[in-house]
Amino acid sequence: MEKITNWTKLWADLVLVHEERRHQKYQSDTWYGRADHFRERVRKRWAAGNDSSRQFVLQTLKDFPEASILDIGAGTGDWALLMAEQGAHVTALDPSMSMLKILTDRVNDSGFKTINVINQSWPQDNLGQYDICFCSHAMYGAPDLPNFINAMQKTALKRCILLIRAPDPNAVMAKAARLVFGHPYDSPNFQIAYNILLSMGIFPNVIMEDRGWWKPWVCENMEAALSEIKQRLAITNETHYDYDLTNLLSSNLKKTDQGLEWPKGVRTALVYWDL
Repeated sequence: MEKITNWTKLWADLVLVHEERRHQKYQSDTWYGRADHFRERVRKRWAAGNDSSRQFVLQTLKDFPEASILDIGAGTGDWALLMAEQGAHVTALDPSMSMLKILTDRVNDSGFKTINVINQSWPQDNLGQYDICFCSHAMYGAPDLPNFINAMQKTALKRCILLIRAPDPNAVMAKAARLVFGHPYDSPNFQIAYNILLSMGIFPNVIMEDRGWWKPWVCENMEAALSEIKQRLAITNETHYDYDLTNLLSSNLKKTDQGLEWPKGVRTALVYWDL
């Protein structure tokens, strides 16, 4: 595999790619008009059954009863509500007003008085301390991951927990990244974050999701698939790679009744360490 030495810089570079593609596709509030769709995706995913990530979080709440928890990037509130149901006191932090509207409505409907909703991004230095700092897939927009992690460590008294995507290094996006970037990393992910944590002197525990891969993407046709992969790599205005990317897609995508299906290529890693 290609040798990567500066994992922190690689993370920051890929955050820029990630942000560039988001700016190309979405408004300033990335979740404007999409928060309901996100909530529905989570509902369907959770309805499919329990998984190792939720099992671990539930066990953590048993180990630390009535814990205070900072939920960084709380989104539409599934984790915050789950934690509150187990007796935790949760501060739910998110910068997106679209997400927070759904979260606030759900908290009000639930009747829980132990969830405090705050419209802020992370890191922050004015939120006090909590037993547990928890972040589920909300670190991808943070270019300085060591600063993000250090802020969590300063805030947490007992445990830090991250949920982060872990792509297959031989997935279609990894092969596309090799073509365009010269390495298999198309976006900020577990492999990069893990090496950054090690470089910071943090030796985390890792639990790989045991319920299989994320639902595969489906594109209507090859033109749509090429547009999708270029948008994800933030090269929508370039044509230099079109031939090779089209060949890559033709070799890997499967035709179904719904369209062209991408092979499954991403699962979730739960990363945690105690303080």
